[in-house]
Amino acid sequence: MIFYIITSYVPHKRMQNVLIILISLFGCLCRMLLPFTLPWSLDAAFVGVGFVKLGRMTQENRSKHSIEYILNLKPLILFGVAVITTMLILLNQPVNMRTGAYGIIPLFWLNAILTIIVGINISKYFVRLVPKWLWNRIAYVGMYSVVFLGLNQLVILYLKEITTYMNMPILLSKIFIFIVSIPFLYDCIVAITKTKLKAIIGK
Repeated sequence: MIFYIITSYVPHKRMQNVLIILISLFGCLCRMLLPFTLPWSLDAAFVGVGFVKLGRMTQENRSKHSIEYILNLKPLILFGVAVITTMLILLNQPVNMRTGAYGIIPLFWLNAILTIIVGINISKYFVRLVPKWLWNRIAYVGMYSVVFLGLNQLVILYLKEITTYMNMPILLSKIFIFIVSIPFLYDCIVAITKTKLKAIIGK
């Protein structure tokens, strides 16, 4: 919504770009600058505006050779970029958009962009290598990822109560939560999208 308002009502492209950069930067800094927390996770939303802009720019320039090259890396180059990205991520502090933790902000943006590039390229190889039925289901989850985003914390907290009651070791507890939560949340997507509940996700 923020991105739509900016691109619809700010007249000049350069002004739009400056405003998006400032809003994204403020989103990274506002937990440090403000004595209170913004409602509706607006600080994370401000940061998200920058990512939406990057996505729009990529889409608009997709026919350019440089973008085409970045989105279709050769396996060896992809491996090298993935290793470098992992090392850079480890150099930064833990990042959590929900709590407003970004570590070194320029490094956060660099790591995020590199991770997106690596993720897109791995996804393209993944689609070629795995059975169609599997990536269709994964794509289905991606299409309705807002359900995962909205419910995953609730499901994880409930499952943690179960593993605590059963006195499971930490590693086994994490494996159990992962194995159980994914199919459960998938069923939640089906339940929401196939019933009148789809109204809550705007369908």
